[in-house]
Amino acid sequence: MASSAAAAIVAAPGLAGATIVPPSSATLQVVGDTVTATLSGISTDLPGGTVQCTLFVDGDPRQNTLSAREPAPANFTLARPLAAGEHLALTYCADFPADSDTPSSYPTLACAKVTMPVGTVEALPNDQCFLTNS
Repeated sequence: MASSAAAAIVAAPGLAGATIVPPSSATLQVVGDTVTATLSGISTDLPGGTVQCTLFVDGDPRQNTLSAREPAPANFTLARPLAAGEHLALTYCADFPADSDTPSSYPTLACAKVTMPVGTVEALPNDQCFLTNS
């Protein structure tokens, strides 16, 4: 049976020099057997820009949850069910110049190690947000 415990982390805004700008923020939370990314105020300094966010689990493209592209600023909620075990969950957002399908930047906004079924979330700094071959 999945845990109903909840845990959350809040990430700092995107990397220095990225065009995703404050007050953009991201929270990763586990409820039951689902990890949810709540992305608030995702904004860009690109005039007329749009934003799109992704919840990415274990480096597996089949476990992506992708939002629609929206005019900035925008709010998104993305969720993915998780199997038992340890997982790497991260969320990042891309910003696009007006009338372009090429992202300007796509900084990681939140990253965590998620352990199921206990539902724990351990925040990881962005520079430790990668998969190992172990």
